[in-house]
Amino acid sequence: MNHVIYAFDKKTEELIFEVPIPAVHIDQLRKIMAWTEAEDEIYCYDLDDRQIDELETLLNRTFRDPYCDLQLGTYRDDSPAT
Repeated sequence: MNHVIYAFDKKTEELIFEVPIPAVHIDQLRKIMAWTEAEDEIYCYDLDDRQIDELETLLNRTFRDPYCDLQLGTYRDDSPAT
């Protein structure tokens, strides 16, 4: 599974940008999101202020934007390995 932070414009709901979360951070991501079951990782979540702060620290990147709603999403990459 691949995890990504999506930023949606609060007015238009248009996707503005994405922030991928490298798989190497899955253990920290599980703690930040308080996931306890494997299936917790497959859903989309609205991010609260605490989660945003911790994800910014984890990724060493600032992505909070007062004009955007932030969500954590998951997708599966089915492209063939090369």
